[in-house]
Amino acid sequence: MNFDAAAFLRALGTLPGEGPRPALLLGIAALSAAGPAVLPASQAGMFGERLDRRYLRVRAVQDELGKLDFEKSKPGDSLDDFVFGQTDFSIYKKIIAGEFDLFTKGLDDFDDDFYARFFRMDRKKTGSVIDSAYKRLGAFYYINQEKHLHNPLLMAVMRTLHTSLAFRPIVSYDEILAEFTGVVRYLSANKVVEEKLFLPALQNFSAVYCGLMELLDGSAVLHGDGMVTNLAVESRPAPVTEAAPAGSGKSPVLKGIFHPRDKAYTMRLTGN
Repeated sequence: MNFDAAAFLRALGTLPGEGPRPALLLGIAALSAAGPAVLPASQAGMFGERLDRRYLRVRAVQDELGKLDFEKSKPGDSLDDFVFGQTDFSIYKKIIAGEFDLFTKGLDDFDDDFYARFFRMDRKKTGSVIDSAYKRLGAFYYINQEKHLHNPLLMAVMRTLHTSLAFRPIVSYDEILAEFTGVVRYLSANKVVEEKLFLPALQNFSAVYCGLMELLDGSAVLHGDGMVTNLAVESRPAPVTEAAPAGSGKSPVLKGIFHPRDKAYTMRLTGN
């Protein structure tokens, strides 16, 4: 199949206002158009928002590791207890609005079983616990009662969502397929192009997905603190799955090279 992923992404910019708004594809389009130039995360759509939240968590972990006083460790202490005992929960009294997204939109950054495992609650209930404890005033979210800073459930929720690196992939095959299919159906229904032009792409979407991901190789995203995250793509033999059958070729692996406080951390951002 000869599918021009770059041309397809450029064409997304010509969709009329009433057309579909494929949030992830538009973000990938912005990054690929920027090339090697650094693009502010705010200009990379949903992709940029997701990447920014993951960066903030990596930075939070880096900051907390830097604060640990290992002379306070005691025989028999678990690592979790050692870290938790030195946590300054006062930082959750007042949170800048942009970073509060970690606890609102950021709930979608983790799989369902994450909430059951850590909090014995589902995603919706976890969000309700946070919503009931905070209110927005201007550019900040404030905890509405000082005593909430001593609520073990609320503080465990805030701390875990703030520092856990067990987040789900930043993009998935199924998400990109759904957005791509929506665009194709719109173009076909409105006679912009003939449906048969896209049939090979829909029938061999593994190649399309690979092409789209590879366009991110070498991209760079700028975060609010001035740090840059670089994206790199590796191609590996594709696993045999229902979504990617035998013979589908390469499986792109997207990685992010984060630089919180000028220290580099490389993390995988896509699934298997």
